[in-house]
Amino acid sequence: MAIIRNVNNFEINNPKLKELANYCLSTTKISIEKAILHSHDPQNFPIAEQDSTEKIFLDYFISLGESQRKRSVERVLERVSSNPDKRKKELGVLAKVDLKSQEPVFSLVDTLIANENLRLTDKDFEIIQAFNTPLGTTDLLQEASYEPVKPSKLQFRLHEIYCIDETNPEWTSDDEIKLGGIATDVYGKSKKIRIVEKEGFYDGKKEPFPAEVLAEFDLKNSAWPKEQAVTLVLAEIDWGGFPSWLDGFFNKTADKIESAVKKAVSAKAGPIVGIVVGKVVKWTLGNLIGWMKEVVEDDVFPPAIVSTRLLTADDTFINNRFTSHKESKDFRGHGGHYRITYDWNLEWGNWELIGGQAKELYAGGNDLFAISPATSNVYQFESVTRTWIEIGGPGSQFAVTNNEFFGLSPDRSAVLRYTGNPKQWERIGEAATSIFAGGDILYSIHPSTGDIYQYEDQRTGWKRIGGPGRMFAANSQKIYGLSLDRSAIYELDDNNNKWIKIGGAAIRIYAGANELIATSPANGHVYRYRGRPGEWTAIGTEGEQFVITEEGIYGLSPREKVVYRFTGVSNKWQRIGGSYYSLSGGKRRLYALSMQSKDVWMLTG
Repeated sequence: MAIIRNVNNFEINNPKLKELANYCLSTTKISIEKAILHSHDPQNFPIAEQDSTEKIFLDYFISLGESQRKRSVERVLERVSSNPDKRKKELGVLAKVDLKSQEPVFSLVDTLIANENLRLTDKDFEIIQAFNTPLGTTDLLQEASYEPVKPSKLQFRLHEIYCIDETNPEWTSDDEIKLGGIATDVYGKSKKIRIVEKEGFYDGKKEPFPAEVLAEFDLKNSAWPKEQAVTLVLAEIDWGGFPSWLDGFFNKTADKIESAVKKAVSAKAGPIVGIVVGKVVKWTLGNLIGWMKEVVEDDVFPPAIVSTRLLTADDTFINNRFTSHKESKDFRGHGGHYRITYDWNLEWGNWELIGGQAKELYAGGNDLFAISPATSNVYQFESVTRTWIEIGGPGSQFAVTNNEFFGLSPDRSAVLRYTGNPKQWERIGEAATSIFAGGDILYSIHPSTGDIYQYEDQRTGWKRIGGPGRMFAANSQKIYGLSLDRSAIYELDDNNNKWIKIGGAAIRIYAGANELIATSPANGHVYRYRGRPGEWTAIGTEGEQFVITEEGIYGLSPREKVVYRFTGVSNKWQRIGGSYYSLSGGKRRLYALSMQSKDVWMLTG
């Protein structure tokens, strides 16, 4: 095991590598300058290659407003013509790049620096290997025993945007803020982070975003060690089209940088070449954003780069935690001052994002249904096409058996069955307080007596199977009830239609597949029923929620909202996910709603 290091500023210390990175940064700046000049005078500043970095940036630039483009052209014209000595001091030999040439800027630079001494020697790589040596740190690893499951992802998560001082002029209106940027992995591949947009910021306003995932890094399919970086850009709402073009431009730039680095490396460098490429890309793109926004846009705060460093797959944060301490980054500019609070989180398991925001999830058999937060209409997930189909309007509650979907009307006056055709439902029962399902069977609670009923079929209708209870839970084989005073757990004996006491006091009971678990009123710990009255085994501590599928027993921790899977050994659980609001389980699948956005996720492995 080693140390996970969170770094608030990303820097390159090796002089030769820094020189190479500066060439890459300057080349990209010149490429942007040429694109801007081409928009003003295409005859004198031609762009011939459609796949060049100049063309990608130009497509974005011409989408901006006329006045904004005009100001940018003026700035670039001043940069390239007003002070040749200053430009030569800034760019060195690259000041000779002919912006009126049809050749792409990166090709011109290759020719200019062919004789420059930029080659990285074996000694340089020995110095760069210090990447594996502890530097400064904010989180230290402490060894402790835990289940040896390797993390699959590293998440960068937002917790709060704090307006310490609104931008000027403050008297006109509250600030409208957009937070965006890029995430760059160990090999220098970049992609835009999830955009956060919020209005109504004023002095002292704090806007919470509890564990909102802005970026994820894959930890499974790349070599160790790893260093991931996020470049954050905070802007007013008129940020323009910046996020939409960012992916293509930065990845094209990253490819050019990778080519430049590989020309400069020693043949003996080996696997570390990828790490070197990543370091140069992260440094170049991070520094580029601030310069670029000065040239193109007036409303952006100076950007911030944060990164974290993992040496092995066994790394954790302080006290063996899978989540770092919360850290903050300040943004000052335009008379304003903002503070972003964030953390890093190691994610277990393979989760796939399969849907946007949902209010509730209902799963059963091989089916998944979600309730829209906007309309309360119900949607069904089509697993083959990965699409959602609207199948009905609002309901007070829904339930899923292995093969069918049922709903309780908004006023709870009728139980309805979905026919399988969108928006076509048939009435199968009268008023009910609630409905739930287990295996192939649907159950309902009578609104007057609290008695429990079981749905037989359309011909037979409903059959009373018991009196009132605090709660009921059913799996594929049995139905269980918790007494009104929570003093005992009962199981329905199908042979004589009697309820048999199988356990003592409980707070809640959960059933699924062929399992039953219960939580203790003494400490919230969870117990597993062993199939014989009075025989229970302690399997874990308290949880916010538990779900049972044929694949296992899952729990959501009460404070950190982390998803765990029971290993089969008492009190041993494996972490498989984090930052989820609620869980729902089908026959074999586990689904979850994310904490802040309430997006729909599916566990795939």
